Amino acid sequence: MSSTNSPRYLYIARGLDAVAEFETDALTDTTERHRVLLDAGALAGTADVIRELDRHPGIAGVVIALTSGVVDRARLRIIRESLRRGLNVWLHWPNEQAVERLNDERLKSLNRHRRATIALERLGRPAHRIFEASKRFKPGLRWIYRGIFPIRRYDLITQLERWSSAARPVPLRVSAAGLGAPPMFDAGLYLRTDFWVHIASGGSYGHTCYVAKELAALTRRFACIQRSRCSAASTTPRRSMKICI
Repeated sequence: MSSTNSPRYLYIARGLDAVAEFETDALTDTTERHRVLLDAGALAGTADVIRELDRHPGIAGVVIALTSGVVDRARLRIIRESLRRGLNVWLHWPNEQAVERLNDERLKSLNRHRRATIALERLGRPAHRIFEASKRFKPGLRWIYRGIFPIRRYDLITQLERWSSAARPVPLRVSAAGLGAPPMFDAGLYLRTDFWVHIASGGSYGHTCYVAKELAALTRRFACIQRSRCSAASTTPRRSMKICI
């Protein structure tokens, strides 16, 4: 419940490209991690979140939205700048309706966590791939020399589930110049994995063609891989591919 005397906070959206100033009493008594329902209201776009800290005088703190458990470099910088200005800082996970209050010590911990995660990704994953590859060496030799190559369905499904769980979305930052500007990316790919469905008309067909066409406008080289050819996408000057099964 908020009132006219409630503290005001600056909310920073997940994409770090929009902010909103809102009032609430829900954060006043928070210490570490708590379950809190926040309503930041309408968000306004911004190109520089750090400057927004100075454009909102009188705020009691900053709430930074994120979706993962690892805080990236951009958010760490916002946290550092906010604490340097004497502002309280919270991380907010909208899907979990949870917040965590931060301080200088917690900031150091988040930095260590990020460095450890990077080290694990750069060193641990390659080492794990080498280990997994080594386990396929002996079965490969059995297949070459004896024609025996056991494949267990359970192992394949388990590996696919691991890959699916490890997948993480990557934010697509589009320039404010719009689609009329020169291509921002060297290459792009639009992939539909429902190859068993033949789309020739209707809403799904129109949506697919539109998305492929707009993505092609952002790239120098573009490939569209799907069951059937998309006529709207093929009219673009960039490359369109077709896969039929």
